[in-house]
Amino acid sequence: MREHHIPEYSLFFLFRALLFPLLFFMPVLLEEKGITGWRTGLLIGEAYITGILLTVPHGILNDRVQSRRLILVSLILASLFLFLLTQVSAFGVMLLLFLLFGVARNLFQISFDSLFFKQVIRGEGCVHVGRYCLVFSSAAILGFALTSALLSRWPLYSLYIIAGILYGLTTALTFFLRVNETRRVALSEYAGGLGGWRAAALLFILFLFSLHWGAEDTCYGLFLKHYLGLSPSLSALYMGAEFITFGLTAYGTGLMVDRRGWEMRKVFLAGIVLSGLSLILQVNRSFEISLAMRMLHGMGDALVMVIIYYGISRAFHVDRMGGHMSLVMVILLLGSFTGSLVYSRVGKTFGYETSFLVSGVIMLVTAFLLITYFLSAGRGLNPAVSEKKPE
Repeated sequence: MREHHIPEYSLFFLFRALLFPLLFFMPVLLEEKGITGWRTGLLIGEAYITGILLTVPHGILNDRVQSRRLILVSLILASLFLFLLTQVSAFGVMLLLFLLFGVARNLFQISFDSLFFKQVIRGEGCVHVGRYCLVFSSAAILGFALTSALLSRWPLYSLYIIAGILYGLTTALTFFLRVNETRRVALSEYAGGLGGWRAAALLFILFLFSLHWGAEDTCYGLFLKHYLGLSPSLSALYMGAEFITFGLTAYGTGLMVDRRGWEMRKVFLAGIVLSGLSLILQVNRSFEISLAMRMLHGMGDALVMVIIYYGISRAFHVDRMGGHMSLVMVILLLGSFTGSLVYSRVGKTFGYETSFLVSGVIMLVTAFLLITYFLSAGRGLNPAVSEKKPE
């Protein structure tokens, strides 16, 4: 690695270490406030749809404004959301709060990803994407481990108060982030480089893959509580375990793509199959078997995410990276949002484990569609995602 990028990785680590436990325990916190079923799906879905509507504007904004300034704003908004969340229970007020949450989370993610693509992996190999995912997973492991210790002594809402304070403190790190290149890009310039029907087909496959994130956001914590009967502290350890395999797999995949020439399309397909199959097998009353399958799921997701991020870094010009990257993220958010609405209802009606079974089956169908796509495309993940850097 030519440069260490310590401020960037430190901020990302801290943000993610807090965010993962907050997201996965959100349905449990809402249940304690008397909000369940479709109301849970609506609140979490609202955060997603806010992201869907703002992702492209946020991406274009990052091409024109320094990303570190936008990251600072997002951290302030996130801190405000967490403080207010612990104070109110009225559903109408919650709708406004989750609107704020959607803005804060999306603005941070798009701004940091834009900074990452422009400053960290620009012109570098896939191993840098693997390293990014390793930091991502290490943050989750630490976050869940600390959450487990905290929840063994304190009530769940205390986690959100502490996170609000810490997000406020991490704003200091934004002043040490690198200044990314900015240029006022005409909107018409973003139309190029998006590909034709093959690009649209691949985006549809990404949409189907991301549906399972909606199931996790709305049903994961409740699945562990009601199906496996785990306490909050043990649930946190269960959730954190998969990120061990996620991080190691992502980093190893980055190395293998660079050094051994692993084909991206084969890695991508293997990730979707492994991710879907393990979701189905995760539904097991045995804690050990269920946990092992969850860790396999982490491996599958890692394979997919490395290829998505590396594909983005190779496909788009740095001046338009924010806008083009955000178009891919919109599809992923749209899938997550759709999944949150559907699977929250499925989980409440048929049992939270059913959401994982259904989403796993859909993932396997997605793998079949991906094979069909490869046969029609003939090479690579997408003709637009090649080893040649865009002009």
